Amino acid sequence: MPLKPDISIGGFDELLLRAINDSKDPNYDFFEWWTMNKSVVIQGRSLEEWQLDWTSSLNSPIDLNAMSPDAHLYAIHACEKIYRYQLRLMTTREGALGMGPHTASLEDQVWILFGCRVPVVLRPLENWYKLVGECYIDGYMNGEAIDEYKNGLRKKTQVTIK
Repeated sequence: MPLKPDISIGGFDELLLRAINDSKDPNYDFFEWWTMNKSVVIQGRSLEEWQLDWTSSLNSPIDLNAMSPDAHLYAIHACEKIYRYQLRLMTTREGALGMGPHTASLEDQVWILFGCRVPVVLRPLENWYKLVGECYIDGYMNGEAIDEYKNGLRKKTQVTIK
């Protein structure tokens, strides 16, 4: 099902459209990010396939020769956060989209720990787990995993973290 965007184009929207249309701005690395991440699979479809559905339903014009203040501000804030927290785009095996530590690898797992305010990435080792770092998982930042646990969709597991 295609995404239903707002009528107006915000900062991320404009940067995405500029990257897709090969409008490279020397001040931003968004084109490079898009090139590296457009094949990431989210719920069975690549990010590029999601983008095609989404942009085909946009009805706001965009001037690809002049970056709007919204896009400029979004790029600055996004780059600052990604740099500060050293995050990268990630997906779970269940298809959830998120941002995780740059040191995360394919064998790592996303865990919801009781008492922890955000999901974390753990690396399974012999009889214990290593904490890789905090992560953001869309749809799991406001207690949704606890609701799934209460409804029997998730189980409680005791692990050792070093």
